[in-house]
Amino acid sequence: MEVQITVHFTLDIPENKKIPIEQLTYSVHNLKLEKHIVQTVVQGINHYGVETRCGERSKRGNGELQFQRAGTTTRDIVTIIGEINLKLSKVKDTYSNKTSIPLYDYITFDGKRKYQPDISMAAVDLAGKLSYRDVVKTTELFIDISPTPTTVNQRVVEYGARIPINSENANMSIGVCDGTKCHTQEPGYKENNIHVVMGIDNEKKPLIGITVNKPWNEIAKKVESDEAFTEYAAIVSDGEQEIRTAFSDGKRHFQMDLIHAFRVLGFKLWEDKRLDFEERKQLVNELKKVVLSLKNVVVYHKEDPERIKAKISSTIDEFKRIAKELTEKYCYKAAKFIRDYSNSMVTFAKLAVEGIEIPWTSNVIERLMGEISKRIKHKWMRWTTRGLEAILRLILVRYTNESEYISFRNEIMGRSIPNEISCAVSINEVVVKTATG
Repeated sequence: MEVQITVHFTLDIPENKKIPIEQLTYSVHNLKLEKHIVQTVVQGINHYGVETRCGERSKRGNGELQFQRAGTTTRDIVTIIGEINLKLSKVKDTYSNKTSIPLYDYITFDGKRKYQPDISMAAVDLAGKLSYRDVVKTTELFIDISPTPTTVNQRVVEYGARIPINSENANMSIGVCDGTKCHTQEPGYKENNIHVVMGIDNEKKPLIGITVNKPWNEIAKKVESDEAFTEYAAIVSDGEQEIRTAFSDGKRHFQMDLIHAFRVLGFKLWEDKRLDFEERKQLVNELKKVVLSLKNVVVYHKEDPERIKAKISSTIDEFKRIAKELTEKYCYKAAKFIRDYSNSMVTFAKLAVEGIEIPWTSNVIERLMGEISKRIKHKWMRWTTRGLEAILRLILVRYTNESEYISFRNEIMGRSIPNEISCAVSINEVVVKTATG
């Protein structure tokens, strides 16, 4: 099918002063040529579909045809080029006594929705960084009518559930886990609990899984069924006991984020309420000195495994000494922490002996958690479980795998290749003359 349109375009420009280019572009853009062209094309196809079935209007013999004209209906849709008002013809099949709209045999719409996928996805894309109200204000800059905040929220939920997280058979050798919290409007919850898992494989850092208000073992089961990690993968986290339990199968290695270890020790010392600030600070610095000394040996002597082994042994001895000293000071919570996590703090060194390099902090996921905080942790924002998980999927897939996100976005917006529609425009003549000419 070929559709041809003839357009007559006139532009009046004052001759006695210079015209800023932005005024020219705004004036042309404000004509909404694309909108008028699309609207005319659709109406032309609508007319073609009716005549194909019912014949030319008032032509002799039309009354004997199977399909008869059956009036019109109106439909308003909003796309990336603005609102389009359509007058659609209906036809009646006299054999089955059913009425239909021929246009729908040629063009598909997003069900009965007013806002079509291209403008919906554009709004969802903005929603990854702006509040829903700000999305509306922003889209109003380039189209004449924009989705409401409620519509934006609905599309976020829909597209967030659809965007793929390709964790199946990822076979990551390193996983990093972290969690955070935010305000909730979910009945029965004081706050939303967010759990995130990502992988590390050379330059790749894919999102492996994300859940909201679900225990860690649920995301661990999904990761396991997807075979997202290798059998002997190393998991790096802040040392939360629930994470260790969820991902433990007897074969995996666990590395506690050493920066978190220093913070946790400081917190446990504060909980024990036995030492003043300076004494607590001194003990934390003592742990830092021991651990960072091991880290330096791993970094600068990675070609000497025997030296690393010896340093691991002496580091464990230092942990025992610190735990004993804490017990003598009646700091039982701090001492228990050192004993419970001493082996987890040297995993990176043990694997280095085998030539395996893993991170000794979870900084890589901390930056990802920062992306989450920027969007969802404003004090006035309250989230449902479903809405929060949907927008987090969109934000984190874009952050960890931008090409996958762009492919998903382009598919919804009709920008995928190949495109079955080809368009061409030619300008045969441009006439510039005075207004009185």
